Amino acid sequence: MAATINTVITFNPRSVSATTTLLDLVRMLEQSGFHHLPVTDAEKNLLGVISDKDIIESLAQIREQSNSDRDASQRAEQLRAFELMSRHPLTIDPRRCEPTVALQTLLQNHVHSLPAVEDGRLVGMITSTDFLREFTYGEVVSFRDPVGDHCDRRWETVEATDDLSVGDRLLRNNCVDCLIVEQGGLPLASLTERDFRAVRLRATAADFIAGQRTDALTFGRLIAGAPTIRPGDTLGDAANRMLDAKRRSVAVIAQSGRVHGVVREERVLEVMLARLED
Repeated sequence: MAATINTVITFNPRSVSATTTLLDLVRMLEQSGFHHLPVTDAEKNLLGVISDKDIIESLAQIREQSNSDRDASQRAEQLRAFELMSRHPLTIDPRRCEPTVALQTLLQNHVHSLPAVEDGRLVGMITSTDFLREFTYGEVVSFRDPVGDHCDRRWETVEATDDLSVGDRLLRNNCVDCLIVEQGGLPLASLTERDFRAVRLRATAADFIAGQRTDALTFGRLIAGAPTIRPGDTLGDAANRMLDAKRRSVAVIAQSGRVHGVVREERVLEVMLARLED
């Protein structure tokens, strides 16, 4: 594990101004993808943070209120970042914060990013992905743990041809945060609630920019590139697959085609923190 937090933080992160439009945010998302964007003024003072969840909720509301795609685009151009952002995000001061404290803060508060702020000015960002990358370096003992020791075995199943509304309903009503996508009874991939939201938003952003409706989106489109792993692989293998695919979970599928479980990013980081605190 990194000796100081400075080796984990991403310094000089991408940020947006308070007057950045929702339409511009959608374009940025479609081009490069992001989970959180800090909002700053001209002096880099932190004003707030915008999440992908903020954007998808705003897009859905605009679509409901609009009479046409042109009307929706115009509304998206009028909405500004300061109207969407969370104004008081959790932050850390890198001059006074140890890596284990930052990781503990992420996990305990169920957040995935922490702006690094010195005297009110944004100097960096630290995310759950940064810690997952640290784990893949193999310095934590649990890197070689069998994935079977750390699987989540609670999920709901959807078909690749199912409409996304099926996933919305299952995640909302059944108190789970993971879906297994199948085709003809064979498991293809896993999607945590966060994965589901992120890949759905990128697809929605692409269709919004193209002037198309996303009503017909199915899970088959969302799982392209989603990783899987075998029960005999290690927790380090799972972390590497998640990083490579930019996903927050990996389905553990036996050679027989049976789902053994799901390894989530949060579980890897919980194990990492427990070992570091031992």
